[in-house]
Amino acid sequence: MIRTTLVSGVIILLFMTTECVGQGESAVPFLLISPYAETNAMGQASVATFTDDPLAPFDNPAHLGMQSLRNYFSSGYNFSRWLPGFSQSNLWYRTFAFNTGINLRKLLGVEPEVGFGLGYSSIYLNLGDFIISGPGGPIPFGTYTAYETSDQYTLGVGINYWIKASGGITFKHIFSSLFPSGFIQGRRAC
Repeated sequence: MIRTTLVSGVIILLFMTTECVGQGESAVPFLLISPYAETNAMGQASVATFTDDPLAPFDNPAHLGMQSLRNYFSSGYNFSRWLPGFSQSNLWYRTFAFNTGINLRKLLGVEPEVGFGLGYSSIYLNLGDFIISGPGGPIPFGTYTAYETSDQYTLGVGINYWIKASGGITFKHIFSSLFPSGFIQGRRAC
């Protein structure tokens, strides 16, 4: 009975997953840009190493859990020109983060040592100014600025009991403004 239930469950799961198809590397590729200098210097390998950088939960929300083992508040900011080789001053990338954490053993004297962390972080990619022209010719009748932004809310938990371990989860709110308002598929909405 248990064997037939198990086999039936596996077969059902196999049929359910046949419709799952990968859609590429990323739905919003601007989130693949490295958000801070330390991870750039490490070849974007900072996911597995412990760091105190407040921007680290961008790469791995479990960093916030490990950081929360100390009572702390931290903030970080990064601004960089994006694709500077193109010599366009209106292409830039900005990140900032605010994190806070509490250690229950230091605060309340309870065992084992557990820390909880909360964080807010934001990414803003300015894609520059674009000129709007009509189908009748190159005469511009307006401009707009394209951008992509993401707000992240992170929760991290860390524990120090025989081993140090941490975990975290990030909820993201992503918004892309790639076309001017009032335009649908390159045409002006009436």
